[in-house]
Amino acid sequence: MSELTLANKKGIQGAVTTLAEYWNTYSTQPEYKNYSVGTLVNDALYGIGIAIDPWLYKEADGYARFKKDLTPFINQPKPSNLAGSSEELLNNISNLRDKNDQLSKENKALSQLLVDWKELILSGIIYEADGKYLTGVRGDTDVTDIVKTLIQAEAIAFKELAV
Repeated sequence: MSELTLANKKGIQGAVTTLAEYWNTYSTQPEYKNYSVGTLVNDALYGIGIAIDPWLYKEADGYARFKKDLTPFINQPKPSNLAGSSEELLNNISNLRDKNDQLSKENKALSQLLVDWKELILSGIIYEADGKYLTGVRGDTDVTDIVKTLIQAEAIAFKELAV
């Protein structure tokens, strides 16, 4: 048993060209429309074989060798490094979810801290301005009422962001 090795002197491009030329002649074969699925599959495999190695896999003996070489290629177990990579990827996904949960908790805590600070700052303004009035277009307005309204609106907005 030999390993599948590209022997086409022009590399992959040459192999593709060989395979394309092979398929371009397929429809010129008499009665190809009446071929069975099995014949089509065997012919396709033969074309792949001669595209990979035009000398080793040509004619009936070469095709028999190609099928023998192809079987372990098709049935090869998944390389261990891919299995490790899949496991590593799953671990990374799990770690990212944990980190996302942690950041979400921290974000909620920071949002609440901002709400608390704004309330504290605005409370100081209320204390300093308590009982004073602003004169506006609609008449006098108590500063305390304005600031309390602002605090409530800010608190609601930040709590919604934290959710």
